[in-house]
Amino acid sequence: MSVPPLPKLIGKSVKERYGRYRGTVVAVETDENNQPKAIVYENGGILVRSDPSCFEINETEVEIAPPIVYQGERLYQEMSVFMVREEALLNLRSKGVVSAEVYREVDDELEDAYEILLHKGEETVRKLEKRLKNVEIRRDWIYRLLMNLEVVRRMKLTKEKDHATAYEKLEKELFTALNEADEIKRLTIDITSMMSNIQQIREQDQLEQAPLEIVQPNGSPEPPKKSGAEISKPEETVVEVKKETSVELA
Repeated sequence: MSVPPLPKLIGKSVKERYGRYRGTVVAVETDENNQPKAIVYENGGILVRSDPSCFEINETEVEIAPPIVYQGERLYQEMSVFMVREEALLNLRSKGVVSAEVYREVDDELEDAYEILLHKGEETVRKLEKRLKNVEIRRDWIYRLLMNLEVVRRMKLTKEKDHATAYEKLEKELFTALNEADEIKRLTIDITSMMSNIQQIREQDQLEQAPLEIVQPNGSPEPPKKSGAEISKPEETVVEVKKETSVELA
């Protein structure tokens, strides 16, 4: 995330990703290096503070979203780059472009990165599922509010104008909750699918690896090792048996 100069952040528009609210940046908190560590924006007359995990800055505005959503999107990008590196290495290996030594070195690096990505993926999916559960609880709560509002209207306990205004606001929040839930589901599926693809290609690589030539200190290739059957099979000994010939004497 490229951060614009501090003076340009002041007055910048703020938008919640799912359309819940808009605002304007009125202040910026900075660290010892004069880098933004939080923004303060006005939302309906209320000042709200958000740290960098909750927002992204682009050319036109500051976008606010749950930290786990940004975390999941960044992780998916990391996994995509890893997938490209893995496929490129296998492609070069199949063409014999890389040496055995270079292949081993890069493959070991990818294995370490794979373990890290796998752990981050599992943790991120758990957090996304927790966030989804909270959003679905809020969605169901709004459904109940809409139901209660309809009861009030049918009993003529409120004016039609007031009912319409309340219904519009509840419906808008319902749509934002549904949009957020849909995005979290999609992101979870994307990450899970990418983790599965990476795992498959790593396993395929291990299964299809051909024995690599081992060079002895003197520079000559090590002779191929005999299989267990060849080692255990005793060598056949050929014994020449001379046949005695009896000669009858006259």
